[in-house]
Amino acid sequence: MTVTPCSGNHKQRLFVGEGNFSFTEAFIQKHDAKWGHAPTQSLGRSIWATELQPPDSLNGNGEATARIDRLKEKGVFILFGVDGAALHAEQTLDGKKFPRIHWNCPHDGSQYQKQSLPPIIEAFFQSCRKMQSPQDRVHITLAQPTPPPSKPKNLKEFYQGMIYDIVRASTLAGYKLIKKRVFGQERYPEYHHTQTVTSAEAPVIKQGMREFVFEQIPDDLFTSTMKKILCSVTEQKDHAQINACTKPNDLRSIFDRCGEEKRNTTVSILAEETSQTSSKKISICKGTFGGHTRCYFYCSSDNDSSDGEK
Repeated sequence: MTVTPCSGNHKQRLFVGEGNFSFTEAFIQKHDAKWGHAPTQSLGRSIWATELQPPDSLNGNGEATARIDRLKEKGVFILFGVDGAALHAEQTLDGKKFPRIHWNCPHDGSQYQKQSLPPIIEAFFQSCRKMQSPQDRVHITLAQPTPPPSKPKNLKEFYQGMIYDIVRASTLAGYKLIKKRVFGQERYPEYHHTQTVTSAEAPVIKQGMREFVFEQIPDDLFTSTMKKILCSVTEQKDHAQINACTKPNDLRSIFDRCGEEKRNTTVSILAEETSQTSSKKISICKGTFGGHTRCYFYCSSDNDSSDGEK
């Protein structure tokens, strides 16, 4: 197969929740080394790397401070105080479009039992939609150990995807999963993921991680599919109102008024139908968390460790 050389004309990328910014540097180093880019062609010139905490959160972390200086030399835009749940509201990013948005291991420092993170991830996807166009992509990384070969859809191995409700968050924002890949130091040796607040090495590194790659669905396709599914789970008297909707937000208000069982069914069917056009085989599986039904993604590329596109 003939590989087309990288022209240096890169897609604009937004990195969210970068912490020590080691992923930004690892991502750029790998790409620039692979394609032999000179500093003037560096991928860094197309990257905006952000972090929620203020700059002084890195006081005393000389390694991270030096890394930021190196990144700025490569043309990376560094921003602090950026909320991943409200990217579109960030004044510095106002009006910008990012064909690729990345968030590795989103976390707010709380225990998973508090369930404060699922609304944040859902708001993140909704915010991404306002900064992207159809077929643009969101990359989000979550913990997922490799399931045993005898049980490829073993529920406990998909726990973060389920307890953080990634299927609901992505699907209701109009994104479809197109693939999953192994993620970690095998692909990015210089990447050092640390825990939110403590900055200690996160145990998730040893458990294993997966990168979920989502693609934005056009408004008309998303709206028509959502209408069809809502009509299938609601009563006849609601269908006129559903069919009168012309925008995803209008349908969302109807969805929110449905009971939990109907909402779960809608999300599951919507995710299943929209992912059918993906090149990978994707299944929407179900489990229970906190007494509630949750969905999670199983994908035929779960053990793929390739980098894919540039």
